[in-house]
Amino acid sequence: IVQGKLDLYNALSTGRGLQENETRTIFAMVGEICRDHGLHPDDDFETVLQFVMDEICDYWFEKFGDRD
Repeated sequence: IVQGKLDLYNALSTGRGLQENETRTIFAMVGEICRDHGLHPDDDFETVLQFVMDEICDYWFEKFGDRD
């Protein structure tokens, strides 16, 4: 995802490209983001997706120190 090898939008829409544990983790993130920000996962999908990507990138940077 972070290295540009996966289109998260398509992965979440189709269920393809993610391992089962990754899918569970990301959908848990979606639920948490929706609750925290008062968003609906269908109506606000692009906004929720951006929050997910931001969290993934922040995690990657904290763990590996590289945003690219």
